[in-house]
Amino acid sequence: MERETWPVERFREFIDQQLREQVQRASREVPYYRRAFREHDVAEALLERFSVADLPQLPYIGQGKG
Repeated sequence: MERETWPVERFREFIDQQLREQVQRASREVPYYRRAFREHDVAEALLERFSVADLPQLPYIGQGKG
């Protein structure tokens, strides 16, 4: 795989890009996440520049009590 030869910084950029796309897709297409992000004031501006470092700003969405 070509990615195995990438410098660390390039690989981090790739990971951030992939994560950003997934978070934006969840916000757009999944009502549960759209509602959770809105209820926890996750700004659209954050999603547009999202990176691994921003993960703690997302609401914890875990399993409910069993």
